[in-house]
Amino acid sequence: MLKYKKFIIKLKLLDSTTLPKYKGITLRGGFGNIFKSIACIQKAIDCKDCILTGSCIYRKIFDSPRPQNTTKMTKYPYIPHPFIIFSQNHETSFDNGDILDFGLVLLGSYIENLPFFVYTFIKLGEIGLGKNRAKFEVISVRDEDVELFDKSRKTINPFVKDPSFLSVEKISSLKGNKLKKLKIDFLSPLSLRFEGKTVLLPHFHILIRNILRRISLLEFFYGEPSFDSSFIIKCINESFEVKILENNTYLVNLKRFSGRQKKLINHIGLVGDITFSNVPNNLAYLIDSAKDISIGRNTSFGFGMYVTDF
Repeated sequence: MLKYKKFIIKLKLLDSTTLPKYKGITLRGGFGNIFKSIACIQKAIDCKDCILTGSCIYRKIFDSPRPQNTTKMTKYPYIPHPFIIFSQNHETSFDNGDILDFGLVLLGSYIENLPFFVYTFIKLGEIGLGKNRAKFEVISVRDEDVELFDKSRKTINPFVKDPSFLSVEKISSLKGNKLKKLKIDFLSPLSLRFEGKTVLLPHFHILIRNILRRISLLEFFYGEPSFDSSFIIKCINESFEVKILENNTYLVNLKRFSGRQKKLINHIGLVGDITFSNVPNNLAYLIDSAKDISIGRNTSFGFGMYVTDF
């Protein structure tokens, strides 16, 4: 079982600027730089060589190194991040006074760290966002319908930490007729790999495999495992019966400059919508339930965000 909580943060632009269509890249990039400057004590030392590496909040949240002696992701140095930053605002031109809102999803025990995120965005607003360093101020942080941000004091009010839960146990018990169709609309680039290749056509079984893998990893590192390999095999076998009814997805190629790697990095992903037919109820519910945690690679940049329509 995975617990998570979604917050909506609103920024008021203090300068006119141009931002990319998919703003997760800009927000996450700016967040990382400021967060390190706030949290890091030994700034001249590489994180992995620091005496505080095991307890550093920046290292845990932003680097997310794989814990020692873990049985998962043994071939990888890092695990999925405990946060997702996304924006459904695809406008690119902003004037002084315009509002930009975005979502922040925190996983597991990292829900408690909301004030770190908000403070980091407050400091980022003083430095500026994007190439033009557009200044902004944080004006709202909401948990559904509850305002959490005290604008005058620039603090987070105490909030009820009742999380949402993603539980596969409910999904596995669902039965009933198959749906006629399921439409999935990818609002930000979906970056998947299957059998060592970039996915250009998101077949249903590929989506199910990736969703199950993501849930499994997030539960392992930030929650409690709720399903075993037999459930995965059952879902994959059922997914092969699902057919593509209509495909309106297309590739986009985005570039970002990595401050850590000091170079431009390409991000390729699919956006648009795809409709499937003959979808079992349990698999439709699985896909719908996972939409808040996104799927694929680079989810901390806002990639892999989608909505469903039954």
